[in-house]
Amino acid sequence: MNKQICWMYLKAFLKILITSILIVLFYPVLRDGEPAMAITMCCTMGVAALIYIISGILTIKNGAKQAKKYIREYPNGAEVLNAEYDNAEKFGGLKIGEKHIFVNSSNGFYILPLERIQKAYVLHHGENRAKLRPGYYYLYISVIISDLSKIIKVYYISKKEANAALTQLLAKCNLQEKNE
Repeated sequence: MNKQICWMYLKAFLKILITSILIVLFYPVLRDGEPAMAITMCCTMGVAALIYIISGILTIKNGAKQAKKYIREYPNGAEVLNAEYDNAEKFGGLKIGEKHIFVNSSNGFYILPLERIQKAYVLHHGENRAKLRPGYYYLYISVIISDLSKIIKVYYISKKEANAALTQLLAKCNLQEKNE
């Protein structure tokens, strides 16, 4: 579990570092280039750089906040949860254990008890047959965290893994299947 959390922080740091390096590398092009090219690059790359830098900072700031709090509050927290994590079944960025799911999503690492899951479903985005782009499958999990309902999105999961994870979650949580 600690490796996943460290990997999440490393990816966030790399987002910030690579974006900063690209800004430094493209600065001479913006300064010495044509005004139209400079404006176009500032508008496109500036927005993308801002999104990546903010995403990296927020992940570093809040990435494992829920998981660390849950580990502190859970009886015999770290030992029991690490053992369950090691024995959990892996589906992309999701591991399903006996009592918990361990989610490595885009904005953090979550440890969620199965009884708090309200619903789970798979959505397919980004398909474009004209461009031969198959798209991506995302597993959405609606869960109650600290008396708030939150939807967590599990990224980069194949269709087979998404459906297998959904079936496993539905069986363990006694939920009705919802296709959207």
